[in-house]
Amino acid sequence: MIFLTRRPLESLSSLFKLTHQFYEGWSMAKITSYYVDRLQQLGCLADILQGSSKAISLTYEQLIDQPSSSLQRLQAFLGMNVPFSEKYSVQSFTGKRGDPSDKIFSGSIYRGKMHKIIPIDNDLLNEAGQAYSKCQKSLKAIDNEQLTSSAKPPATPGRMEKAML
Repeated sequence: MIFLTRRPLESLSSLFKLTHQFYEGWSMAKITSYYVDRLQQLGCLADILQGSSKAISLTYEQLIDQPSSSLQRLQAFLGMNVPFSEKYSVQSFTGKRGDPSDKIFSGSIYRGKMHKIIPIDNDLLNEAGQAYSKCQKSLKAIDNEQLTSSAKPPATPGRMEKAML
């Protein structure tokens, strides 16, 4: 399992923009509740998977700020021989779920300026921050296990890798 998390302020602002620009426009309280619930679910999954070496954790910030090392970690975790790239193919389903903005259609990891940060009530931001911190503790335990576990031998190219060749 691959866990990808993002800091609260940026997540809440992004969800606000996403829901208001493309969907029904959630309140900040609903957005915060959604974010906190998701983090709690991720934390529970991480706790269950501790010790199994079947999970890896990355943050959005690591993926954006350190794409090469983040993609190398993912490649090693998945046991794939073909290097991962910051570039990707845009498919017919791209933008249909998740991020429907123009950035997803660029074909590469976007590092441009993030959209405007939305003012968020301190109580909601604190609630989200506490949930994020608790989730990160569970995810760090998974990362520590990944770092101390013995390296897996490279897998033979699978169907997905052969399709990329």
